[in-house]
This record gives sequence, C-alpha cells and structure tokens, in this order.
Amino acid sequence: NANNLNRFRFASPTLGYLSGIKLHVFHIPLAATIFPASTNIAPGANLTFTATTYGTPPMQFQWQINGTNLPNATNNFLTLTNLGISNLGPGNIGNYSLVLSDFSGSITSAVARLTVIGIPFAPGIITPPQSLVVGQGSNATFTVTANGTVPLSYQWFFNSTNISGATNFSFTRINVQPTNTGNYFVVVTNVSGVVTSSIAVLALSFLDDFDGYSIPSILTNPATTNGYKIFFDASSGGYDFKAVFGFDYSTVTFPTNIPSAPHSVGGTTKGLYLTVNKADATAAFTAINLYPVGLNYTNSFALKFDLWMNWGNVASTEHALFGLNCSGNWTNRITLNTSDGIWFAMNGDGGSSSNSTTARDYSVFHGGGSGTAPVLTTSGFGPTAPLGANFDNADAGFMSLLPSQTFAGIGATPAGSSAMRWLNVEVRQENNLITWLLNNVAVAQFTNTFGYTGGNILLGYNDTFSSIGDTNNFAIIDNVRVEGIVYAPVKILSPSLAGTNFNFSFGTDAYESYTVQWTANLTAANWVSYTNFTGSGGTNSINVPLPPNNSPAQFFRVSRP
Repeated sequence: NANNLNRFRFASPTLGYLSGIKLHVFHIPLAATIFPASTNIAPGANLTFTATTYGTPPMQFQWQINGTNLPNATNNFLTLTNLGISNLGPGNIGNYSLVLSDFSGSITSAVARLTVIGIPFAPGIITPPQSLVVGQGSNATFTVTANGTVPLSYQWFFNSTNISGATNFSFTRINVQPTNTGNYFVVVTNVSGVVTSSIAVLALSFLDDFDGYSIPSILTNPATTNGYKIFFDASSGGYDFKAVFGFDYSTVTFPTNIPSAPHSVGGTTKGLYLTVNKADATAAFTAINLYPVGLNYTNSFALKFDLWMNWGNVASTEHALFGLNCSGNWTNRITLNTSDGIWFAMNGDGGSSSNSTTARDYSVFHGGGSGTAPVLTTSGFGPTAPLGANFDNADAGFMSLLPSQTFAGIGATPAGSSAMRWLNVEVRQENNLITWLLNNVAVAQFTNTFGYTGGNILLGYNDTFSSIGDTNNFAIIDNVRVEGIVYAPVKILSPSLAGTNFNFSFGTDAYESYTVQWTANLTAANWVSYTNFTGSGGTNSINVPLPPNNSPAQFFRVSRP
C-alpha cells in the first residue's frame, strides 16, 4: 500500500525505490502444503504430488525424497509413474518434501509419506537426539523421532556399546555421574532396513569459584594443574605470565577496591588472576590460555563468568580472552599462529583502533587452523545487530552500557571501556547460533559456519602490542560456569482470525532462538519449520495466510531448538 507517492519504481523483483510518504510493504510469509499428505498406493499406480504455496514471486521449487534433491523436479507438482514396478522401485518409497524459496529465504514443506502396498518402508530419522549438559546427579533424557513401516525397534548405544534394556524411542540416564558422560546414539530397525542417528554428547555442567584455596596457587610456567591445562606462547620465546588460583582480589586497592563478584556466594573474594608481559623488560606479543581438563561440549550450552579488567597509571591495551569449541591443545593468540575454536577478546582501556583488522576493543575470532585467527569485524552478524558497528568503545551502544567512571588516581575512564567494574560475561551456543553478552546485553550474534562446533572452553589473557604495562594491568575471572540452556515453556497468546490470515502471538526471551512449525496431521505429526527467528524480549506475532477451503487443517506450534 502506498499513499501520496511521487514516484515508485521497481529495479528488480526484490528491490524498489520511491519518493513520497506513507509506504506500507507487506511480505507474504513462505508456506507450502503438499497434497496428498500421505498415501499407501497400489503397485504400478501413478501419483502426482501437488503443492499449494505462498510467497513473493518469483519462487523456486525443489522436490526432495528423504532430504535428497530429486533431479529436474523444480515445478510446484511432482508426478511419479508405475510405482513399485518399473524404474522407480522400492528406492522411491519414502518421505517427499518441497523446498520453497523466494528472496527472503527458503522453507521445507511438511513431509508427504509415500508407501506402496506390499513393499516395506525403511526407517528414517526425523528428529535426532540432542546433546545435553546436566548437573551431576541429575537425569538426562535422549529422544529420537523416526518413521518407517511399523513395528520399529530401537537400541541405544553409549560410546559404541549397546545399553541393556534401552529399546524405546527415548532413553533416560538416571543420576548422571562423570562415568556416564560421552557419546550417545540410537539404531532404529524394521523389516526393511536400519538407520543410525547422529551422535548426542552428554556432558556435566562445570563450576569453578576458586574459593577452595587456603593459600594462592601461583603459576609462571605452563603445566596441567588445579584442574586446568595451561598454555603460553610469546613472539620472543620464554615464559612471561602469571596465573594465580585463589587470588584474594579484596587486597587490590588501586585504582579502586574490588568488591565481591556478582555471582559469588557469601561475599567471597577469591578468583583467578591473569596477566602477561610483566616479569621482564622484553616487550612481546604474548598470551596465556587455560582449558579445564576433560571438558567437551557441543550443540546448546552457555559459558558464563564474572570478569574484572584492571589498569592503573599505565593504560596498556591488553585483552581478556574467552571462548568455546576449542581443542585445548595450543595457545590461541591474537595475530599469531595457530588457532582454533570460537573465541573473543576485550580490553579494559578502549585503546584498540576502531578500524583495526587484527583486534578491536571487543573482538570476535574464529580459528584459523595453522594460520592466525581471523577477526570478524563488520559483516556476518545477526539476526541481533552488534552492540556497536565498529566493536569500539566509542560506539554509542558500548558508551551507553559502560559509562565513564572517575577514580582519584587515574581520573576518568573512557566511556564504553570495560575496566574497573564487574561484568557478567556470557557466550551462548544454541546449535550453530552464537551470542556474546555483557551484563545480559548482546555484543554480537552470528551463525557459526566455521567448522568449530564442539570442544573445550577457553579462558585467557593476551597482550597484542609491543608495550609493557605495569603491575596494575591484569584480569580477574571468578565464578566460571558451563550450563545447559534450559528452555522455558512457550505460551501461545491470542490466536485469532483476521481477514485471510490466522494470527497468534507469544512472549520471547531476548536473543533466544525460536522455531515456528506446522503439520497437517496431529495423529502422525511431521512437524516442519515455518519460520525461525531470534526473540526480542517482547511479544512476537505470526500472521499465516489461510489455506484454500478444501485444504487439510493446519496445526502450529512454537518451540526453542
């Protein structure tokens, strides 16, 4: 709809521009319904699947069988002939679906199941078991959704050994202990075949509050100790770092006193102290990495901790490091080989350049293998926009979140800089969606396409510049946790009909990912994605075009992955 326009011109089917006022643009959400939804057909018969579709032209069609593209099947209908007898044979019995695309993206239709009378249908995995992070002593339940000619038989495995009695579509591990962590999968069989699910990893949540040290444990050489593998590397060679486990940070008085961390219980003030480049006069590009021994996480989990960045009379630009999906076998450093995982760096004084291609004040890295870790700067982020376009302390988002502070010994700190305050740091992985938060505000969100999908967590400290700070330049890390992401129930609000649309809404949590799914059959439901999005913390509304009058009923649900 457009009113009072002077000019409206389409440059392409997906791009237009205009002059005037009151422009209202409506995009029809992608949707596809296949008829028939499922069928058991006689041998030698013919069948045509027809799709009713909604979207913005031009639209593209691609038919699939069991998730694999069918060659030359690019219309809104698919005709199959002489089923079960000629060249199609039993290999063409299975689940048919349509991938529908327009300028906004693509969706996959609900599955239409084709069976031929007298020919068994081999099993297939619809929803594989998901990796879990649970507390020691808790229960963990894995579930698989499969289809095929019944009856279906299930056998669950743990680290390649079958689990006695685990022969249902779900398996619950009671009272999880360290010996129960590892790889779980299920094998589904029927008279026609066998299929093995993908692996789901069961891991224990992790907590280190560093309170159990009667005296501080000081490390100045790489080692495996205190539950961590400690790595160090420097461009000049030699070791120049200090890691202090159980450091009493209440003893720090300059440029200010450090209070108990936000997540400390009972006001305790012991944490992990990290610094580099302070023991000698040799300036070098240096970093220390710490990896908890024996941790391995994948799919959905969150790394959380409290962070204090300190500096004094010399505001040397040094970065705290943290990350996930690391091998734990080498030192991740800014600008130097080698690197892996998904990791982050933030300095205390806002001293990095806003156009640096190596490290910003707030930096996002992915592993570069034998090469350096590429820094992600201005592209590839979303769906939540970065807190600051340049990941610089002078960006408005960082200045609002972290206002300037004034201390007697050093004066005012730069607005947007992180030093001399406790920060709640969180890196959340929901399958392949990565979200970095400071004080519950998203700094960056992006889809992980870099191949580092599971592994250990990283804590560390990095000096990227050829200058040496003083003893007031350090980081304190406290209350490190790795937790499973617990999804609260989603409540659908106010479903209604409005003209030719079905509308419903529901509350969301900020930065969490959601999936809207639909099916045409609740009895044997094949839930298929309608749309995916990230929550805003408010109410989200969905408007769905109503299907034709002769169409099967449609059922919708909202879930977190």
